[in-house]
Amino acid sequence: MPAPDIETLFDLETAVISALKTILLAHGWTPYGMREAGEKRTPFVNLSFDSQGVTEHEGIRPDGTLYYDTWRGTITSEIITNRRSPGQGHAKIVGGYRWFMMNVPTHFTPAVLPYHSIAYLIERPTKPGIEADKEEDKTAIEHEIIVSIRPEAWPVTP
Repeated sequence: MPAPDIETLFDLETAVISALKTILLAHGWTPYGMREAGEKRTPFVNLSFDSQGVTEHEGIRPDGTLYYDTWRGTITSEIITNRRSPGQGHAKIVGGYRWFMMNVPTHFTPAVLPYHSIAYLIERPTKPGIEADKEEDKTAIEHEIIVSIRPEAWPVTP
């Protein structure tokens, strides 16, 4: 399915985080994407995507032109729990999230990510922390990701 425009096609950060939020919500997690504001109730997951740039992989547009179509990046999932709330065992929630993310690549179907595909998703550094004034435990888990434009997603009129 072609993307409606170039801007949508190249806004991979929003596309990937939106798809991951959809997947997490469907499996009982409470995710928030980058740039979302408002009150958040623990436990929840803050998601962000940092692009590390385009790779040298080239795709072919429908008009035969070559273009770079693959990016490497990092998804950071910051898991936040309340230290005083019963049932919010931080280590257990982090372990469950880690396990879930090992299996999440199979959920990135065209139904949730219509213009992009995920070629690679693997855990990288984990950074534990505490926010004492809010009585919250935090763990940021990073995943390296490789995301590509689906060949059929190139807009008819670029």
